[in-house]
Amino acid sequence: MCFTFVRPLDSLFDVLVKVLHKVSNLGIQVKRLYLDREFARTDIIRYLTEQLYVSVLPIPKKGNELKSLLKQKKKLKTSYTMNSVKYGSVTFPLWIACRYSKGKHGKQGVVVLPYAVIGDCKNEILEISNEYEHRFGIESSYRLMNQARARTSSTDSSFRLLLVGIAFTLVNIWVYLKWFALLTSRKRGTDFDENQFPLALFCDFLCEEIKNIYGFVSSIKL
Repeated sequence: MCFTFVRPLDSLFDVLVKVLHKVSNLGIQVKRLYLDREFARTDIIRYLTEQLYVSVLPIPKKGNELKSLLKQKKKLKTSYTMNSVKYGSVTFPLWIACRYSKGKHGKQGVVVLPYAVIGDCKNEILEISNEYEHRFGIESSYRLMNQARARTSSTDSSFRLLLVGIAFTLVNIWVYLKWFALLTSRKRGTDFDENQFPLALFCDFLCEEIKNIYGFVSSIKL
């Protein structure tokens, strides 16, 4: 797990580079990087073309050339040039995937999805699209983190960030415990219902153990 401060004056490019450098310093080798649509900028894409790993990020459906390609509604691998007044131009591999929406988000029919796929990628177009759709659920992780995060009125940003880091660590431990219980139950030929061990229950267990170790006040004299 790696996270960092994001200050008001930090650019999106600076934040990304800072996090990737931290990951590298931890000895973690990046094999494939998935980024949100907001990272589809020429300065970031130019930086990613210099890296050894594969990077995948969706491209906003803007510009006459891109819209013309999307209207064809067929899978395609081509090159595409993105221009920016602020960050200049960059040319990159553009992969266009077509998939049936099947009522997802209230939509029907074929959905056309453009991706920048940077690096030596051997996968098929639809495989990349499916992998991107099933990438790490960051929004779900934040919701879980908020269940485990300690509340404070402190204005110390470093302390508040520490509490976020502890919360993410607890969520990771909880996920590991569920995985271990499921693996153990399969070896024993029994069924493990993961719904019986929600994160809230895990946090309750921790609170009770903390009380046992440090004690707690159950009453006060008036």
